[in-house]
Amino acid sequence: MAVVYTIAVGVLYAVFDEWGSRKGYPKGPDGSVEFGPVSGTAVDLLLLALATPVVLLAVRWIGRRARSRP
Repeated sequence: MAVVYTIAVGVLYAVFDEWGSRKGYPKGPDGSVEFGPVSGTAVDLLLLALATPVVLLAVRWIGRRARSRP
C-alpha cells in the first residue's frame, strides 16, 4: 500500500510541478513550485485524498475470504 501511494503521489506531484512551471508560478527554495497558500493547500489535500482509494483497495485485497464450497 505504501509503495503504491508513494508512486501515485510522486507522479501527481511531478504533474503539478510541471503544470505550475508552465503557468509561471515561482520556484521555492527547495526547487518546487510555490502555488501560494490556498492553491498549495488544495494540492496537498488532493494528494492526501489520493490515499483513500489506495487504502480501500488494500483493505479489499487483504480482507478477501476464501470461497466456501458447498
